[in-house]
Amino acid sequence: MKRLLPFLLIFALLLTGCAPAEPEAPEENPPETVDSAPPPEEPSEAEPPEEDGGPFPYVRAELGAPASGHWRFPVTAAASDQLHQLVPADPTSLAGYPVLQGEMDSWKVWLETGDGRALCLDWWADGQVRLAWDGQLYDCTAGVDPDALCAFLLQAQLEAVLADIPAFTAMSLEEFDYYDSEDSATRYREVLLDQDQSRQAAELLQTDRWETVDMETADYLARGWPEFLSLWCEGGMAAKMCDAEIEGTMYTCIFYYIDGREDQQANIFAPPEVYPALCGLFNSLAEE
Repeated sequence: MKRLLPFLLIFALLLTGCAPAEPEAPEENPPETVDSAPPPEEPSEAEPPEEDGGPFPYVRAELGAPASGHWRFPVTAAASDQLHQLVPADPTSLAGYPVLQGEMDSWKVWLETGDGRALCLDWWADGQVRLAWDGQLYDCTAGVDPDALCAFLLQAQLEAVLADIPAFTAMSLEEFDYYDSEDSATRYREVLLDQDQSRQAAELLQTDRWETVDMETADYLARGWPEFLSLWCEGGMAAKMCDAEIEGTMYTCIFYYIDGREDQQANIFAPPEVYPALCGLFNSLAEE
């Protein structure tokens, strides 16, 4: 047995030396060969990313821009696209206008964009059209036609009103005696409307002879009137109306609250017979 031990040791050493070595761990990021590289990408025809500052959609507009900031109306997506043709607010277009010094302290057109900013325009008797946008003042006389812009905004305002006539829930009549004593200057009456009566009021408002009110007339309408007939909906006041004589012509003047909101209003004219017809409906219901 002692003679076999040396041979066993030698045999073990031989086995150890002949055992195959363990394979090395592969590299985590082996270098790519030419065959394994991905094929080159096709050139993309995608549009370049939009530049900072626009064009953003116009969402609300105001014509005349009174200090109260109430006569604003919503702008539809289709109207916004057309407005961008009349008043482009993208960086490329604005870069073509001369830059002016100073700030704009008054304006005739106010446009709100989808990101909450406002673009303002004003023009003078000498024909210069100024545009204020994003803290900069531009001379855009060569790029903006005020007459075309005002005509478009008047039509867009009327469309916003006609698209929003709601179901009326009540009518009220306020009568003002401006020469009476202060404690008895106003009389107020109100009637609630059922579904049929609401439909009657809506039918009396239907006409194809609507007119929008230009800036100068809208300013004139800020005067006091002897009475107002108001229509109410679930969202609040829908419209205030009076019969108004403007430059010798009688109208039914309607101060319309779009979506029942006090900060979205429009001035429109209806034929003169609309107001007395609505007053007749109110009086007949108040007597019941």
